[in-house]
Amino acid sequence: MACFKGVSDRRKWWSSLPIHSFKGPPFCLNEYMPYLRFEDIMQALCLTNHPYPPYADCFHDARQIIDEFNEHYMTNYIPGWISCIDESMSVWLNKFCPRWMCVPRKPHPFGNEYHTICNGDLKIGTPIMFRVELVEGKDRPPQLGRKEFEEHGKTVGLMLRMSKNLWNTGKVVTMDSGLS
Repeated sequence: MACFKGVSDRRKWWSSLPIHSFKGPPFCLNEYMPYLRFEDIMQALCLTNHPYPPYADCFHDARQIIDEFNEHYMTNYIPGWISCIDESMSVWLNKFCPRWMCVPRKPHPFGNEYHTICNGDLKIGTPIMFRVELVEGKDRPPQLGRKEFEEHGKTVGLMLRMSKNLWNTGKVVTMDSGLS
């Protein structure tokens, strides 16, 4: 819903008016879930159970879910013989979301940028993203310290962090040329 420009009122997604090409949402959600149920879920939705830190951290609410995602895949997923590190965008059209950026070279240039690593072996199925890292830049609170392996430089540190579960496996890791 955050990806559609011009639909600022969440309730419009449950409109009973017919779909119009130039006004309102491109589809309605009535057949999937009542609006009041959606609101109940939104009220209870919480991405973290960690207490807020005593310093400003605009990504505090997202850190735990990203860490849990990475831990789950590190424990439960075995990628194929080749993996690729790349940059991905999480699309947001609201420029007031934390670390909102515009990356013109991307197909969907507005949102948050992530570094990702995906399985590149199509013989074992579709490419699966098995690790993500939020690109924080200058918004990273200094109280969190440097990222792991950053003493080796940004690119090498990124490659070491993203490929951790592939060490000593003989598997190949490639990187998009935009990361070098």
